[in-house]
Amino acid sequence: MPAPTNVDIKKALDTYLRANAYLADILARDESTPSVAKAFPHRKLLLVDWASNLPKLPLVAPEQSDLDCGSTEVPSHETVRIYIAGCEGLKALAREFSLPLFKIGTTQGDLLQRLAALDADQYAANYRRGKKMITELGFNRWSMTTLDFDLPRALNSPIWIEPRALRVRLPRSISTEAFERLVREALSEISLATWLETADGQRHFAELGIDLERAHRYTPYAYGAKSRVSRAEEIYIFRRADMPRLCKIVESIASST
Repeated sequence: MPAPTNVDIKKALDTYLRANAYLADILARDESTPSVAKAFPHRKLLLVDWASNLPKLPLVAPEQSDLDCGSTEVPSHETVRIYIAGCEGLKALAREFSLPLFKIGTTQGDLLQRLAALDADQYAANYRRGKKMITELGFNRWSMTTLDFDLPRALNSPIWIEPRALRVRLPRSISTEAFERLVREALSEISLATWLETADGQRHFAELGIDLERAHRYTPYAYGAKSRVSRAEEIYIFRRADMPRLCKIVESIASST
């Protein structure tokens, strides 16, 4: 039987892209979004194998796999919250870059205050074009994603699951600064900034036809008449399905003595 001649190839491809993107959409619970093909018609199409081509979180924190999360007897002394945030600007980058992107950070303060700081600083809104710093729109209204309350935890876990954060009780053996550093180190494998330095990351953007300068994100922090430009290193390639691993990693770090 001859192949049908009235097949809408563009529509079929668009349907395939939507189905593929659903697996790694950074906001899977949001309304349907336009496909990469429609949003960026001048870019090459890249069908990513999300299960194997992108960096993954380790199962537990590096060099801490032998810790028993329920056995620590060290009294707590500080509380830190870990949040997962997004904004329209970052969502647009995720679609353009064909990557599930979130900002993951820690804070000792109120979550609303942290959001206000992200909005004021327009975290990760900038990239360099030669010697010029370009600011993109959509990075001034951040929000924190909601978390599932049934995330797996160990008996006597130092973690409480709040609607928009993991609240972590630290033992006296770990300062808040050390904890934040250990979390960044544990997440380094899925950091966008780190992945851009690898052959896989560079090949990903080359296949998309996107200049690496645009993928490197920066935040200018204003101090009166001056500003300090810092690399936005807390943008991560992260899927909602990675939440149990993230919880396990945090649990492991917070239970070390």
